[in-house]
Amino acid sequence: VLKGLQDSIKNVHRNTGDLTITQLNVLLLIMRRKRVTGMEICQSLEMSRPTVSRIIALLSEEVKTRKTQEPLGLIKFDDEGIMSLVKDRRVKYVVLTEKGEALAQSFVEAFAE
Repeated sequence: VLKGLQDSIKNVHRNTGDLTITQLNVLLLIMRRKRVTGMEICQSLEMSRPTVSRIIALLSEEVKTRKTQEPLGLIKFDDEGIMSLVKDRRVKYVVLTEKGEALAQSFVEAFAE
């Protein structure tokens, strides 16, 4: 069992590159809820707002990573959806991109084996 878990962790690390556990937690929360605000991430994962802001920037296309010098593009801001009728420009929702969904799904599958 431990060997299988170790192999799964290595597999996930190969797929996720330099993502930390905290960043993966944010990614999986977005996957589960489909669409969340930064404040919802703060409350659900008991994290500070500045930390969540940095993670959102890193996972989105706003910040280039140190090693690849390319944005990760795993999440994006969502202006569409149910709440678009009640627009509050202060509230920003994030959703997974196709790339983010594939990565989160591979992470879930690695631990399901």
